[in-house]
Amino acid sequence: GRGGRGGRRTPAPAPEPRPCHRLDLNTSGALVFAKTPEAASALMSQFESRRVRKAYAALCTAPPGESLVEGEICRVDGVQHCERRVCGPGESGQAARTSLVVVADSAAGGEAGSAGAAGGECLLLARPEQGRTHQVRLHCAAAGSPILGDALYGGGEG
Repeated sequence: GRGGRGGRRTPAPAPEPRPCHRLDLNTSGALVFAKTPEAASALMSQFESRRVRKAYAALCTAPPGESLVEGEICRVDGVQHCERRVCGPGESGQAARTSLVVVADSAAGGEAGSAGAAGGECLLLARPEQGRTHQVRLHCAAAGSPILGDALYGGGEG
């Protein structure tokens, strides 16, 4: 039967959107949401199997010293927040690999340059192969190119 006044049906409530991945705290970017549980499951599966390629723009303090950063990521013991670091020799952590491409370099007059160019700020395109916590931030810092405003990993105050 029909419910409500005048014989109109009450529309079904809209499905609750479901986030399919995350961003680190104090970062910005686009998120993918699913409208149905089935779509959420399919999308999350693609993220987990690394079929989704992610790219991040990062304004950094200097051009990187290398264009490919590989280094396992370790937790920092004894801190309240989720600080991470690149593991040292003999330590075991989560495998992580990030490619860094200079898009614009202030020292080169705003034109893209190669890794290791001397100078000031630059815009990087960072492409992590994994999605580790703070991976892009750590790998930029490890390459000598911390993200501007990233007080945790050497880019100055936020």
